[in-house]
Amino acid sequence: MLTNWPSDCALCDLHKHRRHVVRGRGSVPAEVMLIGMGPGDSEDALGRAFVGPSGVLLRYGIADACDMIGRVPTIYYDNVVACRPTDSKQGKNRDPLPYECLMCRPRLQEIVSLVKPVRVGFLGKVSAQEGQAVCPDGMTLLHPAYLSRLGRRHPSYVGWVRDLAKLLRG
Repeated sequence: MLTNWPSDCALCDLHKHRRHVVRGRGSVPAEVMLIGMGPGDSEDALGRAFVGPSGVLLRYGIADACDMIGRVPTIYYDNVVACRPTDSKQGKNRDPLPYECLMCRPRLQEIVSLVKPVRVGFLGKVSAQEGQAVCPDGMTLLHPAYLSRLGRRHPSYVGWVRDLAKLLRG
């Protein structure tokens, strides 16, 4: 396990509806760290970051970006908060509240210090707003959940892959 952050953490109200504290995954150390907003339902069920539909699309985008740059960098995936932001176990995902992000910030700082990324990508505006307190030089990208509603043939997907390639290339 990368961090000794407790699986019974109760620092904020997100613990009330979670199934798991969701752990990041990937290479340690890593050239690139991708930081999302928070886990979704699939991630909460399995306890691992980016295993749901957004994670699937993210891996497609990374594969397309790696084809563009001609190499595969080491990557670590995590979120600003480690528990699914929702108001009930079967409820819809919501943006994490600022105090929830603040309570999880030491965990993210610890992980960044262990992963030692050269470059950081924030997936979506919420992760960028909150994550910049830990990684001020990160690059903001569209969130794959947004792109999943548009599809891989949409021009926004192509632009997103170009942005991913820029981040991955360095």
